[in-house]
Amino acid sequence: MSSTPAVFRKEVREITRLALPVIGAMVAQIMLSTTDTIMSGRLSEDTLAAVGIGNSLVNPVQLFLLGILMAVNPVVSHLYGGKRFSEIGSRFRQGLWLAAFLSVPGVLLLVYAEPALHWMQIPADLHPEIIGYMHAWAWGLPACLLFLALRFFNEGVGITRPPLFIMIAAVPLNIAANYVFMYGKLGLPAMGPVGVGYATSTVWVFAFVCLAAWTFSNKGFHKYHLLGHTRPRWNHLKELIVIGVPNGISIGMEIMMFALVTLFLGRLGSQVVASHQIALNVASFLFMIPMGLSSAISIRIGQAAGAGSLAGVKRTAGAGLGLAAAGNSCLTIFTLTFAHALAGLYTTESGVRELAASLLLLAAVFQLSDGIQVAALGILRGLKDTRVPMLSNAMAYWLAGIPAGYYLGLERGMGAAGFWWGLIIGLTAAAFLHGARVYYLLNRKPDFLLSLSEKHG
Repeated sequence: MSSTPAVFRKEVREITRLALPVIGAMVAQIMLSTTDTIMSGRLSEDTLAAVGIGNSLVNPVQLFLLGILMAVNPVVSHLYGGKRFSEIGSRFRQGLWLAAFLSVPGVLLLVYAEPALHWMQIPADLHPEIIGYMHAWAWGLPACLLFLALRFFNEGVGITRPPLFIMIAAVPLNIAANYVFMYGKLGLPAMGPVGVGYATSTVWVFAFVCLAAWTFSNKGFHKYHLLGHTRPRWNHLKELIVIGVPNGISIGMEIMMFALVTLFLGRLGSQVVASHQIALNVASFLFMIPMGLSSAISIRIGQAAGAGSLAGVKRTAGAGLGLAAAGNSCLTIFTLTFAHALAGLYTTESGVRELAASLLLLAAVFQLSDGIQVAALGILRGLKDTRVPMLSNAMAYWLAGIPAGYYLGLERGMGAAGFWWGLIIGLTAAAFLHGARVYYLLNRKPDFLLSLSEKHG
């Protein structure tokens, strides 16, 4: 991964140039759930718990499907790096088809999720509001997935600012929609947590329409031939699925680890769930920074790989991992310093605030390893290497993190803190395994990129 200092600094600047708008868009996106959490908490503790548990079921579905659609990014970036512009449009259209197809099982999973509440022994009095929230959210899922397919195409050709502007505009829209639907304004009945779901659906429809209008009206995209035959093409869909499904499972396993913690903690009462939800929301908000950086790394890796430059791939990998380590060290210091103040933004109830702050101190411990593992995943995704990382996540999260959290949290009676120690163990294991995979791939013979092109070209 060696390079001259000047070339290395240039690569850092390029990654940063791509990453900042992606990070901004992701921060704006997490602001949607943050405002949902804050507004729900102001309504009642039960409303906050219902939205938190509902999100713990929605998020794995949404992010698993997002992970599959992320295959659009490396496929497009490889073609872009190889200057095969005329082929990009066909892959773009198949990405839209894939988003449409994935909407069907996604909606069904959200609509028929009640058995999960019984299995996790969530208090029965919370079921109606949780189920209503998820049903309302399901209306916006197809628009959400189509938006993501458009976003990953734009990112693959190095365009990252339009999604940022759209998501920034979506935040005040979400606040207004929450106010209308939750409290029953403009002649509508008060819907409580169900209204939060309808507000989210409204926002995703808005985001999709805006990004579609931008993409199809951009004259600079004419060389990609975005408009053409629109029927599904199995060979191109298969390429996206082969890359995307392991990536979706990989992301899904990490999110499910966090979601299972929320669901297990549901047994301990609304106060514990509310505290955990606040801490998790803050950690998720801060995680958007390394996640955005990972997307930028993936774009640069894909473009270098598409151009057949192993030196470029190594340079980007080194710069990306360095940025991840530096950035997440800063996040760790920030979280340790402001844990109590951050918890106080969400609630005025002292019991909830103190427990949330103690969990944030544990969140600070795993932020460095979390940043390294997601950066390494970005490198591997840019190389279209998603199967081995999937297996690594299975070992890290399901054989280490979740069992450790369950043992410490419930068997040893540590409660929420025990589960968060499980998160630390799982994320640290993932960072080690993904880092080892990156080292192995980038120290293979120079024919690695050629074999990659033959496999997925």
